[in-house]
Amino acid sequence: MNLPNPLSFLHAATTEPPTLDFILPGFIPGTVAGLVSPGGTGKSFFAMELACAVAGGGDANLLKLSVTGSGPVLYLAAEDPSEILHKRLNHIAQYIPRESHEKVNENLLVVPILASGVNVLEEPWCKEIVTRATGCRLIVLDTLSRLHTLDENKTGEAKSVMRQLEYLAKTIGAGLLYLHHISKHAAVNGAGDAQQAARGSSAFVDDARYCSFLKGMTEEEAKSLGVEKDQRCFYVRWNANKQNYAMPEADRWFVRSDGGVLLPATFSKGESGGTSPGKSPKTDSIKREVRKGSNLLPRVGEVENAWV
Repeated sequence: MNLPNPLSFLHAATTEPPTLDFILPGFIPGTVAGLVSPGGTGKSFFAMELACAVAGGGDANLLKLSVTGSGPVLYLAAEDPSEILHKRLNHIAQYIPRESHEKVNENLLVVPILASGVNVLEEPWCKEIVTRATGCRLIVLDTLSRLHTLDENKTGEAKSVMRQLEYLAKTIGAGLLYLHHISKHAAVNGAGDAQQAARGSSAFVDDARYCSFLKGMTEEEAKSLGVEKDQRCFYVRWNANKQNYAMPEADRWFVRSDGGVLLPATFSKGESGGTSPGKSPKTDSIKREVRKGSNLLPRVGEVENAWV
């Protein structure tokens, strides 16, 4: 076994560094990222919408995040049955203009693997994932705890999981995003946006190069943003609480719309909020256009029985 060749200081000092290829600011292909939140916050919808944004680009970017480039995406859904995934894709499709459906369909592969026994630490499954994901720009694991059988509270075992995710990301050349839950302590103390809120060993965050969160709106935030108390359950806050390769950015707010789809939210203090659940004029007009005759959904029929 040999170590890689060393870098030359003089070469680094006298040549321009390569331009980083960001999927999101701070998240580059070939590295591992996490999305950590309590259950039911909307991380699966967020991840699926991000997958559509990478697959389709442009108008498929419902989250309106700084998604750079586009390309194939492999979404391994280990938590929900195909019927639920179909429903989520159907709801998301209503907000994506139909002229973008073909590109999303071409690049997005959603594979329902609930109860299929997929384990990223087992060589046959690892090879299968590498084969399926070859050429992908993004891989999503939803959720991480269902894709291995090790003890997440033991640092050594958590590191073994992270080493395998790093291997997959580097071998495939894709950004690998894993979804994960927060700890009970973080949930009880309202610390879901803290960098170390992830359930289990700190290795799940320490060994990732990028980590983000989703967190529900608190009563204090609702008051400061002018959102009625009975409406705050529709809003979630997102940001990266760890990024090694980019500058920090401001928090982003999203509102749950029809079926749970997350859309960007704006606020005007003293009012009910710039975007109300399911009331965005722009997205309502897009939905009407889509319903005029487009049935295109991202490969639901093709992958329904895959790996099951």
